[in-house]
Amino acid sequence: MRGRIVEAHEAARFLERHCRGGTALELGIGSGRVAIPLSEQRVRVEGIDNSDSMLKLLASRTNTIKAWKGDIGNFTCADRYDTIYCVYNTFLLLFTREAQVACLRSAASALSQEGTLVMEFDVPSLNGFIDGQKTTTLLVDHENT
Repeated sequence: MRGRIVEAHEAARFLERHCRGGTALELGIGSGRVAIPLSEQRVRVEGIDNSDSMLKLLASRTNTIKAWKGDIGNFTCADRYDTIYCVYNTFLLLFTREAQVACLRSAASALSQEGTLVMEFDVPSLNGFIDGQKTTTLLVDHENT
């Protein structure tokens, strides 16, 4: 049995509790599924995404969120944020360990001194395995995707 995917408004309420000073940066903001409800909680939300079409969709849905095209695996920000978050397995779209470490370093540099980094991952429940069933993790490179 797998855990359920957190609904956008539920995620926004959770994140709002960590935004002490009221600022947040979403890595992989996409259409604003979580960012828009979070901004409605009086949090100043900004975001990064690598998709022009998603940024255009976000801009059509709200004008209160500043978002820009960029690589979440390697970014810099002039501002510091109380919360930086990356939801719905977006972090796992960084295919190499180096890109993931670079993302974490970039996020650490963009956090305020008491800031919080929040990552959401879909982790399967291990109690669904039967009779010692095992899993295998494989690297699927770009040539095979």
